[in-house]
Amino acid sequence: MFVTWDQRRLIQIGFLAFGCSLAGFALAREPIGAFTIGFVLGFFYFATTTAMSTIFQGRARDEERGRLTALWFVA
Repeated sequence: MFVTWDQRRLIQIGFLAFGCSLAGFALAREPIGAFTIGFVLGFFYFATTTAMSTIFQGRARDEERGRLTALWFVA
């Protein structure tokens, strides 16, 4: 879906949208609103972390990628 997008730009948009949706989630008073905003919050969280992981793995050397990715997931 986002393959053609610039990953760095996607991270910037993702952080902004994540922050806004997190604020909206904190202000939600009804359960249906909280669930709806929670879905949006999760979408932007995973979009952002996936883009960061893609850049990270693309820049790592082949012989180090496995070890670094393990540390990435633990962190």
